[in-house]
Amino acid sequence: MAGTQVTAEMLATVSTVRHLFATGDAKKMREWTHLSVRELARLVGVSHTSLVRWEAGVNAPSLTGALAWSKPCRNLPAYVGSASTTCRRTRLSGDSS
Repeated sequence: MAGTQVTAEMLATVSTVRHLFATGDAKKMREWTHLSVRELARLVGVSHTSLVRWEAGVNAPSLTGALAWSKPCRNLPAYVGSASTTCRRTRLSGDSS
């Protein structure tokens, strides 16, 4: 992100993503999609170890990591326990299986 201007929108996204990891909702969102840690890590562009540590609360995602995670995950419901989760689950990769 060197040379990139950080906007208020980017900071809000990072804050939201970090909150999702801190509360355990990020892991629930991944599980809701039936993606493995390795699959989501590949989509985000981080190591599976980083993703495991974020989900466990050992580390928080960096600004770059949080923004990268938000891209494939932006269309997931904010609260995966809501009634809206009864709809057909589709994978983040666009696969409908």
